[in-house]
Amino acid sequence: MRLWVDPKKCFGHALCVEDTPDLFGWDDEANKAVANEGEVPPDREAKAREAVRCCPEQAIVLLDS
Repeated sequence: MRLWVDPKKCFGHALCVEDTPDLFGWDDEANKAVANEGEVPPDREAKAREAVRCCPEQAIVLLDS
């Protein structure tokens, strides 16, 4: 599984970055969250799903690898 943040929907609340900095980073130029590249480790899949549920703008998407 991979994560993707839709830059058109992200308003920069940064809840995902604060809660799971190992899965998300910050684009200073765009002032928006970005998903870290690569596969979500199996032990972090529950946190990835939680980030999707908790995003106020529903900007985070889980992608099958």
